[in-house]
Amino acid sequence: MDVMGNKHKTISDIIKSISLYFATQPAFTVCLEDGRSKTLTFKEIDDYSDYMAVYLKSHLKLPVQSRIAVQMPNNLSYPLVTFAIIKAGYILVNMNPMYTTRESVKQINDSQSKVLICLESLSESLLEIKKLSTVEHIVVSNQFDFTSTINLPEGLIALQNALDVGQKSLQELDTVSVESIFSDDIALLQYTGGTTGISKGTEITHHNLVSNIKQLQKVIGNDVLLKGKETILTVLPLYHIFSFTFNMLLFFSCGAHNILIPSPRPLSNLKQAFLDYKITFFTAVNVLLNGLCYEYWFTRNPPKHLKLTVSGGTSLHLDVAKRWSDITNTPVCEGYGLTEASPVVSINPPKAIKFGSIGLPLDKTEIRIIDSSNKIISNGDCGELVVKGPQVSRGYWRNIDQTEKTFIDGWLYTGDIAYRDRDGYIFVVDRKKDMIDVNGFNVYPNEIESIVGEHPDIIEVAVIGVPCKVNNSEKVVAYLVSKNKMIKEKDITDFIKDKLTAYKRPKEIIFMDELPKSAVGKILRRVLREKYT
Repeated sequence: MDVMGNKHKTISDIIKSISLYFATQPAFTVCLEDGRSKTLTFKEIDDYSDYMAVYLKSHLKLPVQSRIAVQMPNNLSYPLVTFAIIKAGYILVNMNPMYTTRESVKQINDSQSKVLICLESLSESLLEIKKLSTVEHIVVSNQFDFTSTINLPEGLIALQNALDVGQKSLQELDTVSVESIFSDDIALLQYTGGTTGISKGTEITHHNLVSNIKQLQKVIGNDVLLKGKETILTVLPLYHIFSFTFNMLLFFSCGAHNILIPSPRPLSNLKQAFLDYKITFFTAVNVLLNGLCYEYWFTRNPPKHLKLTVSGGTSLHLDVAKRWSDITNTPVCEGYGLTEASPVVSINPPKAIKFGSIGLPLDKTEIRIIDSSNKIISNGDCGELVVKGPQVSRGYWRNIDQTEKTFIDGWLYTGDIAYRDRDGYIFVVDRKKDMIDVNGFNVYPNEIESIVGEHPDIIEVAVIGVPCKVNNSEKVVAYLVSKNKMIKEKDITDFIKDKLTAYKRPKEIIFMDELPKSAVGKILRRVLREKYT
């Protein structure tokens, strides 16, 4: 069977076709920290998402392309409701479940979402959100299944009740009746700070997502990614674009079993999943890989069936990649992407990995490295990375100004500084906005972080630039987390003295118990700059 044949033009096509072919196989399993687990097959996911699609369309009577916000961690409700939204011809708006009421209201109102689907644990703030936002209907579930374990306030409905209503309506209708869905229809509004720090909703179409899935299948290869035989451990949140496309959509399209972890903190939450399931694929960010390498239960009994680990979201440090490969005896395949590219732009081919690189551009993806005058520069020289391809979004939701600044003549200006070697492999040096100006010299935090991270006592490191009072320059400041509580600043300065030229060396080193991170484990340099100031 050609799982991803040309007949699949939309995500809806993929859901129906794959669910039919792998009907009785396990599709999603949620593993809670208390040891409980629950599984849904491909047919069950298809049926339940049909019920929910009918509820949204026939009961709530939402017009086509209505926005529906989903504020869920990794659980069984997430794929169910997101598939329902897409099947019914609506637009999914992913939201971080850790948002405050103010942050939630802001995103809901910008997207003009009419429905919010979230956890019952947020119920105290939900009526306030409803009062302040465009939301007219709120559906809730618990972490384990689709029911509600509490008495819901008036105006909220349990997901299980919505499914029951949808199932009854479907029996009467005999089919899920939706408007025609086209490949250029928006499937997803994915909010991002992008290159400016201003939160914007990226318009991602069915064509963008289907293209990225096909591109990824091609580069990983059918001999590595076996249809109906893989098990992927999903720790990164599905509401983040990397996990949404790579973990959920790509592996669903291959008939894989997806093991969902609602929260990776503490890391012991992953232990039972590694023990109970034959994990063949794993996705992570640098901080997560590094943390597992220091977990005794993991290093003592590393996963035996793991074939490939894919790293994304933030720069993979060389020492972490080597340590992970030594422990698991499997390669780490680093890739690169951003929300505006749905998200994957490049990746290391599993059989031709070059450590330190974000790999080669995906099929049908063009890459340019340009200078400040938009001129293409030579291999080996640093410049801004710009991208063109079928996975690239058409722009931002109701934001012409930012769209025109970021998407120019079909090219996506990433704001990342990179260079390309003679083999065509791309190396990201750093974010354009994170570059540090030390007396006219460009200093890239990633380079310093990688060197400092080689120290055996250092677990995490983040480097920022802060303004100097005496001139227009900046100074380099390093924040470190160490497993050795007796470590001194001099230990670090001595270690890096012969590895970094003088102007690149941190002028100040600050030890912390933990570095601030995003939901996917990306270290937030912005927060550190604010903290320093």
